[in-house]
Amino acid sequence: MQMTGGVADTGIDDSTGSLFLVNPDGGPACARLPDGTVAHCTQCDTWQQDCPRGEKCMPWANDGGSSWNATRCSEIVRDPGGVGDPCTAQGSGVGGLDDCELGAMCFHVDPETNEGTCVEMCSGPSQDPICSAGSRCSITGRGVLNLCLSTCNPWLGDCDDGQVCVPNSADFSCVAQVADPVPIGDACRIINECVAGATCIDGSGSEFRSCCSPYCDLADSDPNAPCAAGQVCTAWFDAPHEAPPGFDSLGVCTVQ
Repeated sequence: MQMTGGVADTGIDDSTGSLFLVNPDGGPACARLPDGTVAHCTQCDTWQQDCPRGEKCMPWANDGGSSWNATRCSEIVRDPGGVGDPCTAQGSGVGGLDDCELGAMCFHVDPETNEGTCVEMCSGPSQDPICSAGSRCSITGRGVLNLCLSTCNPWLGDCDDGQVCVPNSADFSCVAQVADPVPIGDACRIINECVAGATCIDGSGSEFRSCCSPYCDLADSDPNAPCAAGQVCTAWFDAPHEAPPGFDSLGVCTVQ
């Protein structure tokens, strides 16, 4: 096991059964799971996949939170799953440990079962990422999470069952939808909890700070038709040239 700064203490995480080796300098913990899977302390580059042979660079939440904010090398399990295969995340969906192959990570993870699907990670230089046909690189998690997600049409809601079309840095991608989607007009916290055809927008509704608001089409004869009273159809992209092909008239209902 690689370590930075030596080992000061050990302990068992009751939620996962993991043995943690804690760095004395307060840095990320190294974890060895009961099945022998190891997550090293070493920071790495998910684009370069510069971990030692038999390991892969993975995003994870090094602060125990629910969002990816760092990277680490994790051991590749024996007979790992390929892109599109079902998978299991160890501990949680943001723990950086799963049973997917090099260049893939377990995503769309169910928080109850920790089961998900192996999704392709972006390759190539970060300035010009490479993904398989039908997908586009989505870079989130403070830049450490880079995944090839299926592109979609926010008007049509054309994602697979259990997924929803959400905005990313450049266009729209399919991600896992929460178990009980929030209807249009109700309060929301995150973009993937709204019903298909809507998104979570700050200040978009009545008494709520954020609510699920429908997409609309500025090219329609009545673009405000999907909007609630007091809302108008507002351009999604600041300028038409910023929009992907076919989406230059995309709008969302916002408070006037």
